[in-house]
Amino acid sequence: MFKAMIIYRRKKELRNRLISKIFQDVFGHNLLKLTNDIRMNLKLSEQNTLARLTQNSAWSARYPIPLEANKMTTTVKLLKGQVAFSTYFARSDISKIEKLSADYEKK
Repeated sequence: MFKAMIIYRRKKELRNRLISKIFQDVFGHNLLKLTNDIRMNLKLSEQNTLARLTQNSAWSARYPIPLEANKMTTTVKLLKGQVAFSTYFARSDISKIEKLSADYEKK
């Protein structure tokens, strides 16, 4: 959803670019970076949830361990430099993401 919004908001700028070049603008799965790119104003708890989901979707879902040693961490930095513990799933994560999506769709 976040990548689609970046492309939609920049459609005039991206109109005459090759598709392979457009994907460079939305490369990766860092949800905090993507939400920052579309200027979503996230609460600290929402940043924490997205940061944890970003890290866990790559390492817990795809690979048994990170591919790079510097990615073996149990914390992540949030948008304003705060550090959050990142190696857990919370019972409320799904409802938080659903609320975040619903709130964003209203805008």
